[in-house]
Amino acid sequence: MKSLLKILFSKKNLIIASIIFLAIRIAFSMIFVSDFKSFEDFRIASNLVAGNGYCLVPEWGSTAIKSPGYPLFLSLFVLLFGSVAKTAIVIFQQILFASIPFLLIILANEWGKFRNNSDFWHKIGFISGWLFLVHPSYFYYPNVIEVTNLFIPLIVAFFIFLLKSLNAQSNFASNNRKFFYYSLSSLLCGMLWLTQPIVIPILLLILIFLLIKKLFRFSIIYITFTVILIAPWAIRNYIEFDHLIISKSPFWMNLYYGWLPEYHNQKRYDIIPDKVKDDIRSKLENGESDLQTEKIFKKIFLKYTTENPWLYAEKTLYQTLCYWYMPPGYWNDTRLTYIYGRKLPVIILNLLLIPGIYLLFKYDRKTALIILLTLLYFTIVYSLTSSANIRYKLDIEWLELLPIATLFTKKPKSP
Repeated sequence: MKSLLKILFSKKNLIIASIIFLAIRIAFSMIFVSDFKSFEDFRIASNLVAGNGYCLVPEWGSTAIKSPGYPLFLSLFVLLFGSVAKTAIVIFQQILFASIPFLLIILANEWGKFRNNSDFWHKIGFISGWLFLVHPSYFYYPNVIEVTNLFIPLIVAFFIFLLKSLNAQSNFASNNRKFFYYSLSSLLCGMLWLTQPIVIPILLLILIFLLIKKLFRFSIIYITFTVILIAPWAIRNYIEFDHLIISKSPFWMNLYYGWLPEYHNQKRYDIIPDKVKDDIRSKLENGESDLQTEKIFKKIFLKYTTENPWLYAEKTLYQTLCYWYMPPGYWNDTRLTYIYGRKLPVIILNLLLIPGIYLLFKYDRKTALIILLTLLYFTIVYSLTSSANIRYKLDIEWLELLPIATLFTKKPKSP
């Protein structure tokens, strides 16, 4: 047992394992993945590089259907690598994911300092790092060109520097060091805002926390850098659409799509008439602007939801189950890649999360509550809209690894 712990808590061993896994991942991508799937973000990136502006289809004009963070990231690869851009993106995403185990260690160490329990959280960091490394879904997902591959390293890095900023208050760090941490965490906040809008309420809650703690200098930098980053996007949208959009345009669209059969795979919830759906589809295919379609989505969603409130509540609960298992479209998928790469890992993680969060609650109640509330927030958002994409859960599955890691370490000493 001691020899196993020595292996697990060795940074050298984790580095070697990460390099080996990275090589295997890249070899797997090059040999076995025939097509790197891409979606709207890559189309927008390609149009940007081609000089067509920020759009899905040039003939349709400008769009704000996607936040700009990930498309801008992808556009660098399209610009530099041209026809092999997708391959370059996938390799870089593999490298990003190879770094996450070490980011989790740093995050746990900073949290340990913040909670005055460094030894316990140091171990949690290493175990969660190993768990991330061997997680089959995270092994495969960098082959898909979707925002999760940028969002996870960004949000972990953001929390690292946020905690470094907070810890600097108590360890008498120099003003220059504090300013560096404040600035970097604030820049990462702005990047997250422009990458994954679902985290915006969390970012605003953090600002409120900073103000309550009377960290006014940090708060001013936090606001300033975030505004500087999002201002060009907001100004561009106001010029294009005569409307203030600070993240992305779809809101009612996501709620409307939650009623569509391809998103829930249940005839019981398919209550919007085909004629209405066909009319919407026609408008989208003809390049109707984002804001115009949002008005239509709002009208249709409110009409059929207010007429069927209990059915919507039932659908929401159903989508909660989907979120914590698999999107309905994958339930009957018998391919081994989905069984071993996604279905079994989800079941195992769910089973381990329950005792893990229970133990963490006993050891560190505040941390357990923060993790639970974060998981609950993401669950509510996707349950109310739709849970039809695997990446929705992958955005926060790394967070589950922290309480699960509690099952594999000793009870912490009282601080």
